[in-house]
Amino acid sequence: MRRARYVFVLLASLALLPTSAGADDFDRDGWYLGLNYAQGFNFVQEAVDAISGGDLDSGDTWGLNVRGGYRFFSWLALEVNYEFMDNFTTNGSFGSTDIQSNTITVGPKFLIPTWRIQPYLLLGFGTQGATLDFTRAFPRLYGDGRTTDWNPAARPGLAIACYITQNVVANLEVAGVLVAGKFENQSMSLSDPIYLSIGGGLQYRF
Repeated sequence: MRRARYVFVLLASLALLPTSAGADDFDRDGWYLGLNYAQGFNFVQEAVDAISGGDLDSGDTWGLNVRGGYRFFSWLALEVNYEFMDNFTTNGSFGSTDIQSNTITVGPKFLIPTWRIQPYLLLGFGTQGATLDFTRAFPRLYGDGRTTDWNPAARPGLAIACYITQNVVANLEVAGVLVAGKFENQSMSLSDPIYLSIGGGLQYRF
């Protein structure tokens, strides 16, 4: 978390740099880079119940995401997003397990260019890597150890951006991660939202 604070301070300090944009040019084209803190809300309970017979309870976790992109028009940008979610921990009568998520997506960003306050829609497509540690939870079923699987993923989201200056933008975002595939050694396809990501952060527009 200390590194995240350093990045936020750096992005905020960039606001002091001179800009050549016009006085109200908040919907100009150009590159941007951002960092968000996010809270991950677990939606894998049904899959966990199918595996464990309803014996496990799943928890939520925290995460970070980094995004960068290019705004082509006032209403359209292309964004690349990497999101890390720390361990979603599940607990039950015969142990616990951890699910760590790394999601990489790219896709269009549709904006409503209403001066400083700009709502937008994200449609990201890519892949998710989920690392599952079965060591403590499922030794009788899967043996000890960890397994990592990568599957196609989508990350749709709704958000709102607020221009603090012409270069520094604060945003609040709600996004869901959906996965087309299943984890190794499991019989159930996790096609429902794996988690809901709610968070906020800062972006810098170059």
